[in-house]
Amino acid sequence: MGIVMFISGLICKKLHDDYEEYPNLFVGYKLKYAMRNEETWEEANNYILKPCVFVFIFSIIFTLIIRFFNLEISDIGYILVGILILVSPIICTEIHIRRFNKTKEI
Repeated sequence: MGIVMFISGLICKKLHDDYEEYPNLFVGYKLKYAMRNEETWEEANNYILKPCVFVFIFSIIFTLIIRFFNLEISDIGYILVGILILVSPIICTEIHIRRFNKTKEI
């Protein structure tokens, strides 16, 4: 799952569409707050790679620790880690672009 988030972040950073094509954007970070204007759109698409790389590294370390120590984790534990891996880059990016917009308004 970490590799999926890494690839998603890479696609958003490198292959996102031009903002001029809004609202017919096909590739990129497309939550409402990120699409307020072109500057926010670019910042969100450039930033999303950082938390995606972090969750990718986290998922590798998590997997290695489980395998190395031969730990058994319940299905709920795996589900919670999976949700964390999927949701944390979005939450981090949303927090970042809100702060980004606040600094631009000042």
